Amino acid sequence: VLAIIALEQPVTKKYIEKIRGSSCDVQLKKLLELSFITPVSRLDTPGKPYLFGTTDTFLKFFGISDVGDIPKIEELKELLD
Repeated sequence: VLAIIALEQPVTKKYIEKIRGSSCDVQLKKLLELSFITPVSRLDTPGKPYLFGTTDTFLKFFGISDVGDIPKIEELKELLD
């Protein structure tokens, strides 16, 4: 769940669950408790779901200086091709 958020942020819970194929309620709750993720805004669709992104705590814990240093999924796919 954390990898999906870090690589694709900002993302909704529904998007994470679509990628995983299962619920992520417990994981989101734990990541919020650890302050690794935070709701950054709400999507302008019915229900106004939260969009989640990583925090400074996440960046410090993993030794990343800026969120822009996290590669996008497309960049990782190119490396694997």
